[in-house]
Amino acid sequence: MGINRYFNRNCVEQKAPLVVKRKHRVWDHIYTSLMECLEDGFGLVETDIGDTGAVYDCDASIEVGAAVYIDSDAHVALAIASPTGHPAIGVVVEKINPTRVRVVSDGGINVFAGLLAGETYVLSMSVAGAVVTPAHSFGPPDSFNQRIGVASSPTSMQVDPDDEPAYFS
Repeated sequence: MGINRYFNRNCVEQKAPLVVKRKHRVWDHIYTSLMECLEDGFGLVETDIGDTGAVYDCDASIEVGAAVYIDSDAHVALAIASPTGHPAIGVVVEKINPTRVRVVSDGGINVFAGLLAGETYVLSMSVAGAVVTPAHSFGPPDSFNQRIGVASSPTSMQVDPDDEPAYFS
C-alpha cells in the first residue's frame, strides 16, 4: 500500500488539500506547488493518512461507498466517468455528519456489498459515485476509464484510484 500525504497549503488559489501519492508521477507538480507556498511565505501542514482517510465537507446526498472528487468549492462531490465528469480521489468510508465525510484514497476499506473478490472496479460512466466491473471497453469522447480498486472480498476493496485515467477519443 502506498503512502499518502496531505500538504495543506494556505495559498489563496489552493483551498483544498493536495493529495500526493508517492508511487505516481506527480512530483514535479508537488515540488512546484510547495516551492510557491514557501516563496509566498505560507506554512505547510503535513499529516500522514492511511486507512483512516481525510475529512471533507460534502452535500448531504453523499453516501458511504461513493467515489468522490474535490470540487471547486473545496469539498467533495460525486465522481463520474462521463464527458462532463471528474476523476475520483477516493471512496467515502464514513458519514461523520450530514455534511462531513471521511474519504480513503489509498488503503483497504470495508463498506461495500456484493463485490466479486479479485475483480478490478472502475468509476461508472452512468451513475455518479458508483464503482462497476468490468472496465469500460468504449465510451463517448472525453469519457474515461478510471480504476478505483480491486475487491478483496464481497465487502472489501483495496482502494487506489488511478491518477491518470484513460480517456476515450
